[in-house]
Amino acid sequence: MDAHQHVTPSLPAQADCAALVERILTSGPFRRSPRQKELLRFIASEQAAGRAAEISEQHIGRHVFGRPHGYNQAEDNIVRVAARQLRVRLQQYFEGEGSGERLVVEIPKGGYRLEFHLRECVPQPAPRKALTAPSKWRSWAEGMAAPASMFRAMGLGLACLLAGYLLGGSREAGRLPHKVAAAVRPPAAIEELLPGSRQVNVVVADTTLIMLQALRGRVSNVEDYARHSYLLTPASNASPGSIPDLIGKTPLTSLVDVSFIARILRSEGPLRDRVQIRHARNVNSRDFLYDDAVILGGPRVNPWVELFEPQFNFRFRFNNVGPGCFLNRSPKQGEQSQYGDCRLDDSGDYARIAWVPNGTQTGHVLLISGNSAQATESASDFLLAPGSAARLLAVLGEKDLAHVESFELLFHVPHPAGTPLQAQLIAMRTHRAEAL
Repeated sequence: MDAHQHVTPSLPAQADCAALVERILTSGPFRRSPRQKELLRFIASEQAAGRAAEISEQHIGRHVFGRPHGYNQAEDNIVRVAARQLRVRLQQYFEGEGSGERLVVEIPKGGYRLEFHLRECVPQPAPRKALTAPSKWRSWAEGMAAPASMFRAMGLGLACLLAGYLLGGSREAGRLPHKVAAAVRPPAAIEELLPGSRQVNVVVADTTLIMLQALRGRVSNVEDYARHSYLLTPASNASPGSIPDLIGKTPLTSLVDVSFIARILRSEGPLRDRVQIRHARNVNSRDFLYDDAVILGGPRVNPWVELFEPQFNFRFRFNNVGPGCFLNRSPKQGEQSQYGDCRLDDSGDYARIAWVPNGTQTGHVLLISGNSAQATESASDFLLAPGSAARLLAVLGEKDLAHVESFELLFHVPHPAGTPLQAQLIAMRTHRAEAL
């Protein structure tokens, strides 16, 4: 039959559909995508069992991702993200290994059911184009703007206005395809720490907390924060539209956090496709069970840090006056018992980078906590800089992270004349997997 001759549409046999799904599940695009494999297998099995009408976002969230019955889909978009990634994986399969398949499966947008159909013709693979010389890379379409829907979901108030500048400014470097970029750009440490296909929840700080704490006269703990009871006083007693009322109702974050997100979204690595931006007010403890996560800021502006604080050696401490300090629970020779002074406004800038397993040991949570904006920013630079993956492994004394269960890095950030310099590692702790 001629390659361009049309095939009479017919209903594909169920056995052929099942065989196609199995080929897809064992293909290259899915070998390192356990979440998409599990989702595709679940949808296919439900349809094969005659339960296609039951396939919904809530149904998938409960049976595939372990969410509780009736969970809030507006706050937890794990299913929508996974479905979007699954559509991309399916497209990659049919453009690559499955380019010769006469039967095609897709998931139309707006639903979660598989649709099988016969191709009218089998496309012939296009000849590969030679890579352009490095001097011509600047001729590629410039820049990358984050999807507007992603920033609408942030709920970051005034700080979102700054994201337009950070993402929309002039860019000298052109955007390269992922494979080319990976070949020319040494990986950043954050890519080494958050690999795979899991969703990465980047939880930005709630900067209004400092003002609310000042109005209340005390610091909120994570239990109060999770219940939003910290908003009840004094905001509930304030007149509508007043400053206390607006503070309590407006979620804001810092320029440092927006810049961190912007750098990830402007990168050429695969991490940016898995990032979901979450404000600290709009997450709950379940978000740290199954997914990877990044928590930005110390416990004073991001109380979710408290969930992990008890397991750290370098513990963040602060009072109602100073910016905070780090206590060293078990000082080694040459180390101090405390870094910074919790009672002073300016006793040195320190930051901690911690990497620990998530609640189900299926991924990791990365915490970046500084006692100042400069400290947090410098610690972020350590993780985001190209080539920092190799520097991180050198610091840990490892060839890879296979045997590292968790670690803590403590940095000092000198800032003569008010200008922060590169963060200097002053202490560290590692926990190796063999010791578990």
